[in-house]
Amino acid sequence: LPEGFAQANGRIESEQVQIATKFAGRVAEVLAGEGRMVEAGAVVARMDAKDLQAQLQEGQAQVRRLERAREQAAAAIAQSVASRTLARRELVRAENLHRKGFLPTERLDQARAAMDVAEAGYNAAIAGLSQAEAATDAARANVLRIETALEDSVLVAPRRGRIQYKLVQSGEVVAAGAPVLTLLDLGDVYMTIFLPAREAGRLALGDEARIVLDPVPPYVIPATVSF
Repeated sequence: LPEGFAQANGRIESEQVQIATKFAGRVAEVLAGEGRMVEAGAVVARMDAKDLQAQLQEGQAQVRRLERAREQAAAAIAQSVASRTLARRELVRAENLHRKGFLPTERLDQARAAMDVAEAGYNAAIAGLSQAEAATDAARANVLRIETALEDSVLVAPRRGRIQYKLVQSGEVVAAGAPVLTLLDLGDVYMTIFLPAREAGRLALGDEARIVLDPVPPYVIPATVSF
């Protein structure tokens, strides 16, 4: 070789991305084959989501039931407010009549007891509404969780690249986190070169070099030496 040239071997590599399923389940279909170029966001596989769809329908029905229960609790508050207002007025009348000697103490005690019952009914209605609202929020959160799981059941390419390996077939049952496809990110390609010791010893970190790839015509690649 001419002065300043060294011969070595190496390999061209690129970043590998494992496209994996988040949940355990059956693979419904794998849409991308080995060697195929895919764009970022392209659907490459789908998991069987029938159970999740059934859970979603059940959760949505539960939300509707709880929303009606919350409306009933709100109506119960309005009713208890009216009952408490009436009991308070009756108590005021009873106290005035008792003070003037026109009402026996027994009737005054009954009015006070009715007021206490009305107040307890109002507090119970308030607590019932709070409970209904909390249950409705929990049911909505459950629906959101199922919707998120449904979205995760559709596997998409995280970036543009080429499918290197198809690791499972349609119909296979996989564990949570199991890789389904391997994607090569062609925007992140690099080459590892193995130089002989006598040549490597002459290089320092940051040295500029040019790599000539065989076969002819050669491909010349600028490079920076790193270790």
